[in-house]
Amino acid sequence: MKKFLLTTSFLMFVLSPLLTVLMAQPQPPQNLTAVAITSTHHTGVKLTWQGGTATTPVRYKIYKKEGTIADTGTYRLLASNLFRMDFNDYRVVPGGTYSYYVTAYNNSGSSDPSAPAEITLGTPPPPQSAVLSGQLTDETTGLPVPRGYAKLFAQNSYYTKYVQADSNGNFKIRVNPGTYYLLNGAMGYFMEYYDNVPRIQDATPVVLANGDSLVYNVALAKIVPPAIYTVTGTVKDANGNPLKARVYGYKVRVNTHHNMVSGAMTDSLGNFTLRAKAGDTLVVYARAQLYDYLPEYWDNKTTFAEADRIPVAGNVTGIDIVLEMRPVLANGITGSVLDTNGTGVMSFVTAFLQPGSTITPNTKRHYSVATDSLGNYSFNNMTPGNYLLFARPQGNLKPNYYTVEGVQVYNWRDADSVVVDDVTMVNGINIKVYPRPDSGSSIIAGVVRDPKGVAVNGVTVYAVDNNNEIAGYAITDKNGRYIMDDVLPGAYTVTADKFDFFTVHTNSVDVNSNNHFSATADLSIAPNVVNDVKDNVSEISSYELYQNYPNPFNPNTTIKYALLNNGEVSLKVYNVLGKEVATLVNGYKNAGVYSVTFDASALSSGVYFYTLEANGITLAKKLTLLK
Repeated sequence: MKKFLLTTSFLMFVLSPLLTVLMAQPQPPQNLTAVAITSTHHTGVKLTWQGGTATTPVRYKIYKKEGTIADTGTYRLLASNLFRMDFNDYRVVPGGTYSYYVTAYNNSGSSDPSAPAEITLGTPPPPQSAVLSGQLTDETTGLPVPRGYAKLFAQNSYYTKYVQADSNGNFKIRVNPGTYYLLNGAMGYFMEYYDNVPRIQDATPVVLANGDSLVYNVALAKIVPPAIYTVTGTVKDANGNPLKARVYGYKVRVNTHHNMVSGAMTDSLGNFTLRAKAGDTLVVYARAQLYDYLPEYWDNKTTFAEADRIPVAGNVTGIDIVLEMRPVLANGITGSVLDTNGTGVMSFVTAFLQPGSTITPNTKRHYSVATDSLGNYSFNNMTPGNYLLFARPQGNLKPNYYTVEGVQVYNWRDADSVVVDDVTMVNGINIKVYPRPDSGSSIIAGVVRDPKGVAVNGVTVYAVDNNNEIAGYAITDKNGRYIMDDVLPGAYTVTADKFDFFTVHTNSVDVNSNNHFSATADLSIAPNVVNDVKDNVSEISSYELYQNYPNPFNPNTTIKYALLNNGEVSLKVYNVLGKEVATLVNGYKNAGVYSVTFDASALSSGVYFYTLEANGITLAKKLTLLK
């Protein structure tokens, strides 16, 4: 016991000085500084300091008073329990003077105050602004237009500012200096951009400098209901006999998107009358009540893309349609056009007889039909063969080809075919269509020609973004011209598609505010002629592996490929397990376009893949064998 007491006493004697140091209160913080914080959003003071000497962790308290260090006043606690040696004080005003000091503290107590720091904040310059005001009036009467609006669009950003005019048509907008487009409108009046144009692409910019107060008075044109005119004609058979038929008039916008305007039944003499508004452009389509006749667009057209556009500027006469008899075959294709929710969509559906099918000079190669209101369609009495199906939906949806997987396809060579024999009705061929993106303010326009410079009608032109998504589409008219008028600003690849043609040239565009949200993209496409070697090698712009046709097939199919340069080429077929089942090409080839026939009579039904390897390039596609 005595030994233990002696040991304890010795330890206390030795450790007492050390415990005194450990339990001592901290020293004052050093080098306190105060610096102004200035930004577009905040005015403040940034405090920084260095910790005083201490042997245990410390925290800090900040004290603040208004005024200089020499002023009389009371420092008040601003913040405590701080572990970091910096702090931002935003409880200040521009032009104010403030003083601060900091203390450190721990369980042993608090230090003396640090040396104080003082700061006087400067007064920021007044914010820059400009004012645009004006009055909305009726361009005919000159009277004020009440409760209209004014909206400014920044030229080089997506900033906008909207105000409503008062009961006397007066408006006033305060914005930062810059370059803007001015849009005005009111209920019952056409909206217009300055200076009296309907599109932002044609608008005159408004330049506002700091301190400007500009006045732009705008005279608005009143919306006058358009005149209603008639579109008349007849529906008869090839012998001139009147037919009982339903005739549809579809209003077409920028030659591309369509909505049904009116419909009518023919009378006993085959006459019909449609009603349309002045300024409308119509596509007229007739379908007989009897399935003995094939439906048709006016002027002997079989697809919506190539159908004649009829401008309505007065009463239109002579829209006479002759319907052909259907072949007598108990076959066909039925299905539905469905959106991504599985809801039926009213559409035009076209069936194209795929290249490679056996045809005669009088064989009908295109069939077109309008769906019912539930999106259902039906083709009957078709020429036997392999068909590609293309749906052009009504409204804000993208056209699409039929694929087994239901994916978005914008080239006929990537579609899956449907086999139609003499006696079978193929059911359940559903085509999935996807929504178009939100409408934008940009325009892409151009002309599509063949390699000889001849304009190509009925071509579907797509703007595809960097994610390979369709941002907009349009259809060329008889002069090969197209306009996409509702594309969001951005960078796009513009490509074209028409059945039995292949694209030999695409175009890249970037539409934004710098080019007034518009761009031009001319394209060239050529008929899909299958030869052993293409003579004009200069037209080849890249290595290509085309979709086999027919597809599905039994037992033979044709595979076409294009080589940009000379070199060793390999074209092989694999099963789904990756096992090679056929070598179609293996050797040196000159640049050009080639085709090869694949005989799969020794293989079983199923999905296979064919792969092209040339000069370090590898391309692959899928084919389907159905026996």
